[in-house]
Amino acid sequence: MACILFAWELGAGYGHAHRMAQVARRLAAMGHRLVTVTQNPDLMRRAFTGLDATMEPAPTSPVPEIPAGFADSYAELLLRCGFADPADIGTRLTEWAALFARHRPDLVITDFAPTAMLAARRAGLTVAAVENGYSLPPRQDPLPFTRAWEVPPPDRLRTLDDTARRAINQALAAQGDAPLDSLAALFDVAAPILCTVPELDHYQDRGPADFFGPIYAQDTGVAPGWPQAPGPRVFAYLDTAHPTYAPTLHALAQKGWPTVLHARGAGGAPASSTLRCHAEPVQMDLALAQCDIVVCQGLATVSAALLAGRPIVQMPGHLEQTMVLHRVVVQGLGVGVLREAGHEHVAAALDLVRSDPGYASRARAFADRYHGFSSADASQAVAADCAALL
Repeated sequence: MACILFAWELGAGYGHAHRMAQVARRLAAMGHRLVTVTQNPDLMRRAFTGLDATMEPAPTSPVPEIPAGFADSYAELLLRCGFADPADIGTRLTEWAALFARHRPDLVITDFAPTAMLAARRAGLTVAAVENGYSLPPRQDPLPFTRAWEVPPPDRLRTLDDTARRAINQALAAQGDAPLDSLAALFDVAAPILCTVPELDHYQDRGPADFFGPIYAQDTGVAPGWPQAPGPRVFAYLDTAHPTYAPTLHALAQKGWPTVLHARGAGGAPASSTLRCHAEPVQMDLALAQCDIVVCQGLATVSAALLAGRPIVQMPGHLEQTMVLHRVVVQGLGVGVLREAGHEHVAAALDLVRSDPGYASRARAFADRYHGFSSADASQAVAADCAALL
């Protein structure tokens, strides 16, 4: 029996926890011992319900004052999240080294965990990076621009890479370790595993890569329970902290279409006979099989919706989700609603997706390309590849 340590440092939401949990269940069934070191132990605990796993919080940096605007590259994201200060990097590397020494993992599986990747490299541990496209960028030097809809600034990308690499190498030198030749070398792991499909990869010019497909919870949660009302059925998954949450509720109530909403963080159901709100997750496979339109924010729900042949109204909350929206829009699979949008803009987006049959047709064609794909099969394949590294 091997010890497998799951590391998750950055990012938020169910996607990270559920992806890890689906893979962990397969590895546990093979008899392996599980350890999780994550930035959200409570969420991970819920996702790992029924699994015997040791759980610890991940080493963290002081919360920085995040500059306004999108990060231009993964390098800038690192600089915003504790990689600008060599001393801070060194402290976290030491804490990760202590965690590795305590648990003695035979394999480290990372999800958006750059410091864990670096610390595992120092410790000579085998790493499988089980990630979406955003947290596992192409190994280019410098790391690529995040916004495909704008002209990249090559000089700035080089400066960001050099700044982050210099800080990391100073931290490594202080601990007697060899430097990184490039920032992209951070992602030099035994198994880079992309849990997405090429059409939804955040970086559309990645080149050859191992795409395993998205992994998400399919059959857990409450049954949808659709309200009785005329019109297309809408399945919505939104965070109550998102700026468009209230305008979206207004628009959906105004439409009067039968709607099931999973609102993470919702305190109570909104006052509408045609909108049913669940604070807990909704059973995804049932909801997607029965709905006509999906309103959502992040990659996991976008992927699941398109694999079920459902067009999207997407409301990105940050850069990663905006990169996904760009891929959705350029392929005609749905439309986007900006953070500053009012209820009339949400209503217009819903009307457009309903009235133009091209969106539904292209979403069905997307699903047809992946006919037979199963998230469960993807998680089994990822677990098998991880086990093969032991």
